Formats: sequence, C-alpha cells, structure tokens
Amino acid sequence: MPIKILERASHAPNERVCVYGPPKTGKSRLATSVPTGRDSPWGEKVLYVCADAGSDNLRPVMTKYRGDIVPIVMEGKDLLEESVEIATKDWKKEVPGAGTLVWDTMTETSKQLLQQYANSGVFSDNHAVQVGKRGTKSWHTSPMQGDYGAAQNSVGYILEHLWTQPLNIIVLFHQRWIEPKKNSADGLMGGPEICGREGVRWIPGKFDNVFRTERVNSGPASEAKFIVHTTQRGIWHAGYRSNKASGGLPGAVQLQPDPGHFWIDFLKEVRG
Repeated sequence: MPIKILERASHAPNERVCVYGPPKTGKSRLATSVPTGRDSPWGEKVLYVCADAGSDNLRPVMTKYRGDIVPIVMEGKDLLEESVEIATKDWKKEVPGAGTLVWDTMTETSKQLLQQYANSGVFSDNHAVQVGKRGTKSWHTSPMQGDYGAAQNSVGYILEHLWTQPLNIIVLFHQRWIEPKKNSADGLMGGPEICGREGVRWIPGKFDNVFRTERVNSGPASEAKFIVHTTQRGIWHAGYRSNKASGGLPGAVQLQPDPGHFWIDFLKEVRG
C-alpha cells in the first residue's frame, strides 16, 4: 500500500485522556463533569460505559450532569465481543449529540476478561487450578500466565478501536505500583492498573493526556480536598501534550465542588 503525505491534520483533534487513582478519589465525578452543550467540544451527550460494579446507578455523577449521561451496560457473557462492539459502534448515529465516551473502569474490564479467559481454558494449560463445583455458580479457575497475557492484549485491542472513534475518549483506571524487574535499572513505578503488572509500563503511552486523582485527607467528604496531578509526582506517572511553549496547568489542581472547571482549563491549555 503506498504511503500518503498529508498537507494538514486529517481531522479535528479529539482528546484521549487517562484518569487513574485510588478508589474514592473523584475519578468518576471528574470524568462525567465535562461541560456539555450544543457548541461544546465535548458534545451534548456523554456515553458512560459502566464497567465497575454500581457505576450504572450514576451515584458518582453530579446531578446537574446526569441528564446528559447515556449509561452503557454490558451483559458480560462475551466481554471482549461486547467491548469491541462499544469501541466500534457508530455512536454519532446511535446517540445524536454524542461527543465524549467515558469508560469506567478499564481496570475492571481487564479483570473480568482475565477471569473469562481463565474459565475458558483457551490460553492456559490443562493444569489450571479449578475451584468450586463445575456447572454451578461457584465454579471458577485461577488464571495462568497465558490468561494474563491474553487479557492485557485484549485491553490494547479495545483501546486501538476506541481511537478510531470521532469522539473524545476518557478512560478510567485504578492505580498500582510495581517493583523493578530483576537486574533492571528502573526504580519503583506507579500508574494505571490492568490485570497483571505490565500495564503500568505501557498504558500511559497509549494516551496523550494522563492525570492522577488523589484525596488529600481521610476526614469527612465535606472537608476532603480532591487533587488532579497533571505532572509526574514521585513514582506516579502523569502528563499531557500541549503545543504551548510556556505556562501550563498547575502540577496539582485542586478541584472545586463542581470539577467541570478542570476540563475548561485543560482545553484552553491543549487547544488554545
């Protein structure tokens, strides 16, 4: 196939955003608080893939934004097929006004894929540990090395399909830190979690923008401060791409009760 030289970008930019952090640090609230509207770069509707348990009740979503949220729930019978269907569906046609897709969380999707692969036995040997009584709801297997590799590859496959969408994509992850491999010069590393340890290394490279959420204190919610880290802090990866030579978002942004302001400032920074 001959190469093609473009005179300009092939389409208007859509944002690819990774948001990760510990539980209860405001990931879902932040991601679903993009300022929607007819003329908004985020679109009029936000597609919300409810992968984490309980996310379909929209409790983390602020009331003012719920009317523009379109929940998407998978049955889980064939999670890879359902995930790819979500990643490839013509959402602009399916949901008029759709401008952003939020996946909450890819961590949970990866773990469910891992368990499905382990139970199928396709990617592991015949000596996988089986637990419970076969044919009942108690039966399951312990994943083997091949299952982990398959599940991680599937996550990459889903993400590659998501990038073809004419939508802004915000994918949420839980966080994990890993120790360096034996005889490696690398130190401790922290980042987005999928099943296994290797995702911490390569998931951040799939995104233009990586943000980490943090809750500063453990007191009552009314007293808690929620922070978004936009630059590397210790072992924890974060960063974003901007064509500006100076300025930029603060390294740690304290969120207001309505975190929609973060996305306004973010677009000003990356798009001007």
